[in-house]
Amino acid sequence: MSGTDLERRRLEVLKIAVPRHNKVMILRDPSTGSMGLSEVKIGARFLGLELFVVETSDDAKFAETFAGVAAKGINGVVTNTSGDVMRFLATILLALISFPTWANELDSLLQQAQVLGAPMAAVQRAIQISRQPIFPKKDVLAVFDISQPSAKKRFYVLDFKSAQVTAHYAAHGRDNGPNARAIKFKGFQTDMDMVPLGPLKTAHSEVMDHYKTIVDRYDGTVYRNMIVVVLEGVTSYNSYINHTPPFKWIIHPNWYTTAAFRAKNNGVLGRSNGCITVDPVENNRLVTRLRDGALVYVTVGDAPIEQYL
Repeated sequence: MSGTDLERRRLEVLKIAVPRHNKVMILRDPSTGSMGLSEVKIGARFLGLELFVVETSDDAKFAETFAGVAAKGINGVVTNTSGDVMRFLATILLALISFPTWANELDSLLQQAQVLGAPMAAVQRAIQISRQPIFPKKDVLAVFDISQPSAKKRFYVLDFKSAQVTAHYAAHGRDNGPNARAIKFKGFQTDMDMVPLGPLKTAHSEVMDHYKTIVDRYDGTVYRNMIVVVLEGVTSYNSYINHTPPFKWIIHPNWYTTAAFRAKNNGVLGRSNGCITVDPVENNRLVTRLRDGALVYVTVGDAPIEQYL
């Protein structure tokens, strides 16, 4: 891999790891030359990064070089320098300018989630789980607190890219309990009409004939071009959902989660056949944001999942 390719790849990794980075300094050793730098700049524009190129190989000028970094609002560093001292200082600088930003953003997300009524111990547990390699999509996750009343928005989406937390209506399974509130959580591994607990991973989205068009049975509203996202179990206790052909476990829309249904039923939702069902108005936006490798953590309040195995 050429030095230019390596710099471009480092930019991509930085953007994926910390998607809120928007101003990045490339610290270059002048001895490497400038060939290919224009391609790196093009790649930076493609990633939505404002790029600052600084060339120096003099350790004595390193502190001076970084003196203006904070003033420019730079929040990321990529280096191709070979000196151990310079690499070390670059690492320290990246930590200093990145960690406060990341920590503040995380604090903001946690505060938003708390205001919306999310189970905070479960949210923090989900954030830790989402860092695992099995979840390739790390800039968003969802927490579904199945223990809250169905009349409450209890499907929480933490979007690290937009730094926003949103809450949404979601129905539980028919064998989890009555429409108003789920009361049964044990036994989900052998009951296909209960929502599986624990960490689930989103797979691809697709169009299913059964959910492509949803018709509200109360007010006749037609929701067209609906899509679903397939869910996969990633633990020993919920991986059974990966082996139930021809059935798939999905997030999907249905008429019993609509505003008209809620208005006719004191705000309460209907129940699913074990999948996570959301409002058709929000379905496609949620599916599109969560598909392809994000964590969906189904929890019973803050209780450990092991309590229900």
